[in-house]
Amino acid sequence: MRDRLYDQLAVGEASYWWGHGQADLQGRLLRRYQPDPRGTSLIVGCGTGGNLTTLARAGFTEIVGIDRSELALTRTRSQHPNARIARSDAAMLPFGDGAFRTTMMFGVLYHQWVADPAQVLREIARVTRAGGLIFATDPAFQFLRRQKDDLVMGARRFDKEAYRALAKEAGLEIEFCSYHLMSFLLPTTLVAFFDRFRRRPISDESWEQAKLPGYLDGIFRWVHLAENWLLDRGINAPFGVQIFGVFRKPP
Repeated sequence: MRDRLYDQLAVGEASYWWGHGQADLQGRLLRRYQPDPRGTSLIVGCGTGGNLTTLARAGFTEIVGIDRSELALTRTRSQHPNARIARSDAAMLPFGDGAFRTTMMFGVLYHQWVADPAQVLREIARVTRAGGLIFATDPAFQFLRRQKDDLVMGARRFDKEAYRALAKEAGLEIEFCSYHLMSFLLPTTLVAFFDRFRRRPISDESWEQAKLPGYLDGIFRWVHLAENWLLDRGINAPFGVQIFGVFRKPP
């Protein structure tokens, strides 16, 4: 991600509808699939620290975060002074085999800094202990790609078949894999369509100012939480703007 957008990311994680919705989803996934917070946990692509906050609220105390952006890590260290934070490439993690019981990555395989998603997932599987869980989330469907993807350094989007294939190639068992945010598929498709006719490239400044009015932010937040509730009950969504997977390293 471009350096100047990390400020917007930090604000969004703390106060925008999507920040609250993603934190709620991550918390639900942890409670459902990894209710025991013991052991060391790794967040790959920890960004400005929002994901560490979610883990800490779920009772996890031994947390390690890595990211390639030093600016993002500086923000994370200021918010989580007791966490172990390191600068690292996700394809070459500086940890031993089976070092972590829980590993999380959100929007990592989507990123331009990831040249080979399969290699990154294999590396994450390597540092996750046998029987441990890997939580992953990325944007879905290549036809939804638009200029914002370029702005945040997004390289690719995934469908369920490709996501499941990556997990199997890494030797992982699939606990659950589903699309998410069905309600946003149609409006996002329309935005992506009309975005192709935009005459001027989207700028950092215009994206930063794209905060929704309070009432609309509240509606979007409610919709996000409602879809989280459905997924928490094991309902597999047939489509959506996001895809997530819960993978287990075989014992």
